Amino acid sequence: ADGASASTERMRIDSSGRLLLGTTTEGKEEADNLTIADSGDCGLTLRSGTSNYGAIYFSDATSGAGEYDGFFDYKHGDGYFRFGTAQAERMRIDSSGNMGLGTTSPGERLHIAASSPAVLIEATDTSSGESKVQLGKTGNTNVGEIKYSHSDNSLSFRVNDGEKARIDSSGRLLVGSTSNLAPDGFASKIQTAGTDYQ
Repeated sequence: ADGASASTERMRIDSSGRLLLGTTTEGKEEADNLTIADSGDCGLTLRSGTSNYGAIYFSDATSGAGEYDGFFDYKHGDGYFRFGTAQAERMRIDSSGNMGLGTTSPGERLHIAASSPAVLIEATDTSSGESKVQLGKTGNTNVGEIKYSHSDNSLSFRVNDGEKARIDSSGRLLVGSTSNLAPDGFASKIQTAGTDYQ
């Protein structure tokens, strides 16, 4: 069936029951039931009440919890987004822009709540790659840094744009130096530039 306006086709329901708006070509096979196309900006608007939800649910059932197995929604009035998997909220972005993982009341830009909270940073190049967290400010993104180097298996700490301390692959803490300061045969575990402590 074709829908026409001013002699121009605007909508099509094809023989497979797919709804096509602004196009006669369906989208990717896994998501082709509804395709919306435009030669410029393109989008979909969900307009709900001023204190209600606008939501999209992912379902594999016609009743029960399977009807909202996965979801994301926006709560007007409170101004937050919720993201859910396996029928439960997993992440929330509140009206202040704080993101919470495992909490519905994030208190910081990133708030992780779990019985054993963890963040994993994995380098795909384990021969020369680096895993790092950078702490910066506007105009300077690398004021502070914690970095693990996979090439020499060291953990370094950068403060005020310069490396200040390092734990090397032998477990030595080097302050003000990037390599072993101890004389040959002396295995000091804590070393500072100019001074050596056993």
